[in-house]
Amino acid sequence: MDVTCSRCQSVYEFEDTLVSPKGVVVRCTHCGHLFKIFPPGTSPALPEETGWMLRREDGTVFAIDKFTTLQKWIGQGKVTRRDELSRTGESWKRLGDIVELSPFFDLVERSGTSQRTETSPSIPAPAEPLGREASPAAGAPAGTPKVEVVPPYVSLKTEERLPPPRIPAEEPSIGSGATLAAAPALADHAGAAAASEEATVRDSEPPEPWTIRDERPTAPAPARAAPSEPPPGERPSVRPGASRPPRREVLPPGRMRFASAEIEPPRPRRTGLYVGLALLVVVLVAAVLAVIYRDRVMRLYHQLFGGGEPAATATEQHLVRADELLAQETSEALRLAEAEYRAVLKFDAQDDRALGGLLELRTLAAQFLRDEIDVGRLLGLPERDPEAAGRRRAEFDGEMSRARELALALTHAGRPTDLLSVEALRALADEARLRGDRTTARRLLSGALARAPEDPRTRLVEALVAYDEALSGTDLVASIGPLKQVFSRVLIADVRGSGLPRARLHLALYLALAGRAAEARAEIRCVIEGGEACPGGRGLPHPDHVVAGKIEAWLPLLPAGLRGPVPLAVPASAEEIPAPPPALDAGPPE
Repeated sequence: MDVTCSRCQSVYEFEDTLVSPKGVVVRCTHCGHLFKIFPPGTSPALPEETGWMLRREDGTVFAIDKFTTLQKWIGQGKVTRRDELSRTGESWKRLGDIVELSPFFDLVERSGTSQRTETSPSIPAPAEPLGREASPAAGAPAGTPKVEVVPPYVSLKTEERLPPPRIPAEEPSIGSGATLAAAPALADHAGAAAASEEATVRDSEPPEPWTIRDERPTAPAPARAAPSEPPPGERPSVRPGASRPPRREVLPPGRMRFASAEIEPPRPRRTGLYVGLALLVVVLVAAVLAVIYRDRVMRLYHQLFGGGEPAATATEQHLVRADELLAQETSEALRLAEAEYRAVLKFDAQDDRALGGLLELRTLAAQFLRDEIDVGRLLGLPERDPEAAGRRRAEFDGEMSRARELALALTHAGRPTDLLSVEALRALADEARLRGDRTTARRLLSGALARAPEDPRTRLVEALVAYDEALSGTDLVASIGPLKQVFSRVLIADVRGSGLPRARLHLALYLALAGRAAEARAEIRCVIEGGEACPGGRGLPHPDHVVAGKIEAWLPLLPAGLRGPVPLAVPASAEEIPAPPPALDAGPPE
């Protein structure tokens, strides 16, 4: 709970559990003011408000504006238990019946000052003008001294003010009602004791309007003029013989005193700090995961906040069209497929399926250039025209360089390969195969086939890995049987019946390199014409298929045994070998 000093307005934080239902007396460490605090929602029995009336046994009624005044009168023996207190003047209650005042009377009685002193409290006459003598109350004895009228709200000199109460020597138990401690006797009353404040004490400005004066029994004296405040900077003189009030102990800010023991304020909780650190860790972990799974996060973002046509739906449409165009394998279809893949990258520059499609286009072009190099080797082109052979090799290296850039883009920032799509894994495996890293190619293929075991394009890359291994061997004929089995799995996986012309073309090329002219001729015929004699599918799905262009360019140069029944064009020399289709723009992804 927050505690505010009524004198200097200092604010403290106090533990609720230390405040008993009957209240706790505390001291302000800033100005030394003693006051009592109560639990939230409760109030003292006698609020610190003006308008209370005190009726003596003789019928005299006095006005009390502060509870501290009543407390001091009890300590001086000027008020007894038989006197009565009222707020409205209609109902009166004996002071001895007020539980909160009993400790003060008990203390006075124990100290031997229970008898009422000869001096009555000075009460201003509300109807009398300033300076007029107060007449004795009606029916009072002749020996009763007159009361000096002191105008309200007049500050007394320093020597006339009561000394502040001292800290009790004994510490009462927290939560009990025994919060009363002996206070020092007043300066002008030897042996009189004052009790510590039991109710809430609010010492606010202006100063006390009713002041206590201790006067010896004398004849009535004229009222004195109100003393003026000493000028600024001038220290008031102290009456000789009067004891100085004790110096207040100054405690560090933020600490309060309960009785004679210091109570440390509750330490500030660090819950907010811990919550902030936890949120920071969560944000950092989320940022790292967002980088690793960026493509999935982007797709989810577009699904939730794309607006209009969801971006994820548009991405899927572009990818479906690109896959259909890639399967046609014509020069125009490959160009349009590249445009579709790049449209996907505008939504997400790191989409693994789009990057995998672009990489597959690069490996397709690189494979055809490598096939031309193999055909040239079959025809002895390096010996007859080394310049043309070198040009083909440079073109192949250029395609592989662009394919390598796309492969690195797919695996950027350490993206785990097991999180990539089947299309991306297949393209990465084909790129590793063309680089000669068949171990990596097989590892990537195993991941792709585990997800899509019957994907024909993935089976084709698997067959090309076996094709490269067979070409690197010393006995090409011995590898024909196993190679045919691998290529047959490709044709079986092709449920659409397109026959995958590239698979038959590479099988025919291998048979030609192995010297099996008749078998190579049969495979070429199946590629071009199809028919019942060609298990696994039809011929070319489109007359403009890239494979058709390759066969048309290669057949005139093949040995006579390979030409067979296939219609041949006019034979051409090595210098007249047509160039491959224009390479696609294989720059880094936009």
